[in-house]
Amino acid sequence: MTRRLVILSCILGLFATFTNFVPLSVLPFAVCSLFVVLVPFSPGRWPDITIWAGAYLAVSAVSAALYDPGALTNYEFYRRDGNFFVTYAPLLLLPLLTAQLDLNRLLLIFLLFVTVVNLPLFLVQAPAGIGSFGSYFEAFNAAGGFLMFACAIAAAYFFQRRTTLALCLLLVNLTFLLFTYSRGSFFGLAGGFFAWYAIAHGRAWMIAAALGLVCIAQAVVLSFTYPTYVEQRDILSFVNDVADSVKEGNILLRIFENWPRALYAFFHSPIFGTGVGSLNDMPHVYASETAWFQWNLQPVKTFNSAHAHHTFLHILGEQGVVGLAVFLRFLYAIYRWIVDQTELPFVRNVMIVSFFALVFSSFTEHRLPSPSNAFPVFLTLLLYVAVLRGRQRLPGDAQALPAPAV
Repeated sequence: MTRRLVILSCILGLFATFTNFVPLSVLPFAVCSLFVVLVPFSPGRWPDITIWAGAYLAVSAVSAALYDPGALTNYEFYRRDGNFFVTYAPLLLLPLLTAQLDLNRLLLIFLLFVTVVNLPLFLVQAPAGIGSFGSYFEAFNAAGGFLMFACAIAAAYFFQRRTTLALCLLLVNLTFLLFTYSRGSFFGLAGGFFAWYAIAHGRAWMIAAALGLVCIAQAVVLSFTYPTYVEQRDILSFVNDVADSVKEGNILLRIFENWPRALYAFFHSPIFGTGVGSLNDMPHVYASETAWFQWNLQPVKTFNSAHAHHTFLHILGEQGVVGLAVFLRFLYAIYRWIVDQTELPFVRNVMIVSFFALVFSSFTEHRLPSPSNAFPVFLTLLLYVAVLRGRQRLPGDAQALPAPAV
């Protein structure tokens, strides 16, 4: 009964991810909160994903509790600063899950559902001009992050079936994404397709090389912008004076304020960071200019979306090298599990594209922890694990779609 309830909550939560105006997609988190105590306590039975998800959540919970003891009982914390708790907590239930369902068909039904509910809204919003389509989300970037997942399904479906319907679904969802004007999502989806190609051709080293180049390029940018952040404290006025448009202003704000702010926190507390939830508690107050570990001493705690717009720098600033190392090991566990699968290749390809789309887009936004972006991917991962376990226990399940030619 417990397993069925968890699986049902994951399916309902997946279909509810098409909007964040009504947060029904958090249903799996609510169920997880009720049943996580039922997870077996023998580490030998836990998947690596669960072990490292649990490790990251534990490290984060300790940091949050020490930095701001009231945060863990505050709803706004889980909605804003600590939304990754909502995103990753369902992964703790992986050892419990088993299911027998046609996940190929479920994802295609989900894709059709998303396309049908978005099309009327798009036809109303799009004539207002490019950048006007926000789907059923509060922000264009949230809409773009969700549509990356829809495009991943559509692309995997098209490369397997190459029918008129598959092509239409792909083109329509790519158009939806284009009209969000979410450049981080464009970059992320391109990175997802690149990773898919590299893995399909046995060249995973190309992914590491691409990620390395992104890191080097951003390090070069920060070598110029970080000194300006340190010297020019009124960054908003500086950006407003320099920027010629809103979009240009957003880019300048990222590289002159958001990213350097995370780096500034890291340099003041490189081992454990300045505390989960501390990066947007401004202005930052530190007891010392040079210390291996210290909290942000700002007494006013703020819960909002003023993050670093860069997942890895954000974690580095709030949780230091320890937190980032655990988080990267958690991501590696997901990557390793996905690429090791041989069954349900359609679902596997959706997971590869969407997972790496999240990873690449997280270099320009705070995508990996965000429920609007990451929930569809992680809920599909939960269902994938459950279905594969069910196929092992209950042989005779429907045959997987043939592997794509890429």
